[in-house]
Amino acid sequence: NKKAKTPMQFFSQEQSPRVQQENQTLKQTEINKKISEMWKKISPEERVKYENMAAQEKKRIEAEKPQVAKRASTGFFFYGQHIRESIKEEFPGIKVTDIARKIGERWKLLSDEEKQPFQELAKKDKERYESEKARFGTPPQKKRKSSAKAAAKKKAKLNEAAEKTKGKKPQ
Repeated sequence: NKKAKTPMQFFSQEQSPRVQQENQTLKQTEINKKISEMWKKISPEERVKYENMAAQEKKRIEAEKPQVAKRASTGFFFYGQHIRESIKEEFPGIKVTDIARKIGERWKLLSDEEKQPFQELAKKDKERYESEKARFGTPPQKKRKSSAKAAAKKKAKLNEAAEKTKGKKPQ
């Protein structure tokens, strides 16, 4: 994942050779500090050049990225978007994890009839996804991390095998 350079990085790239030539005894970190101070002092008009360079690079990088279909959302997700703010108002300072828990609890209490509008949104979003998938293809699959349960099971098997071989003498 290549990221576009910032305006300051373009400025630094341009100024670095000159500053190094003028200050041959300085370490790279000190040169970077000098360039940073120079950046802070340039006028907004001078910054426009570097901001334009950064904007052009960002467009170029975005154009190089392959377009893929964004996965469809579920009814539960649409419901969560709908009530998230009201939960935050009801419980000021609530943690994100607790908001998610409250959304889940409230979703479970809804009747099928109350879930229907959110299921309809999910159905429309799935149609959008299928359409995009036909145009762009499917998004790449992320590698799944092994679950804690699977890791515990694997560890138990290793421990069991170690116990079996513990009392045996090598041949």
